[in-house]
Amino acid sequence: LAEVRVDEAASTRSETAERLARDAEDATMAGVLVELAERGEAIGLTMASGRQHRGRIRLVSPDAMVMALETRHWLVVRLRSVASLRTVQSQPVAGEAEPSTGSRFERLAAALAEPGDWVVVGSGPTTIGGSLVSVGADVMHLRLDNGDRSYVGLAGADEVSMRPAP
Repeated sequence: LAEVRVDEAASTRSETAERLARDAEDATMAGVLVELAERGEAIGLTMASGRQHRGRIRLVSPDAMVMALETRHWLVVRLRSVASLRTVQSQPVAGEAEPSTGSRFERLAAALAEPGDWVVVGSGPTTIGGSLVSVGADVMHLRLDNGDRSYVGLAGADEVSMRPAP
């Protein structure tokens, strides 16, 4: 009887491990982010550029996500630019959820930014910031602190953060 119990326990552990491994194979970064957004958990985000952010995920698309940062900024990030994310003592997620919107990175950045907002666009190790004048299909027009104008292409941007105008 003891041998049967031991065999059944080993079989159950093996089946559980196999199921977890199969579930993990279907996980995607977008799926993980959607599930963490549904929980309302704060995350720490590290970009491939080394920039770090902390906040709560608000929206996830197939190629981007929107975060409300602790600094009262909004952040739109390309998923391909995410190096890692961190949760604090949270339960694991399966990572199989579907994105919450079909909108792409450029559309999300354009929808969140309003003229007068302070905008910072990051592309690799480079960032440029200024007051938003206008936003087009794939370009942001910024007025820099010294009065110069900058036209920033969104196609190569990794992230766009916005601080609402006072």
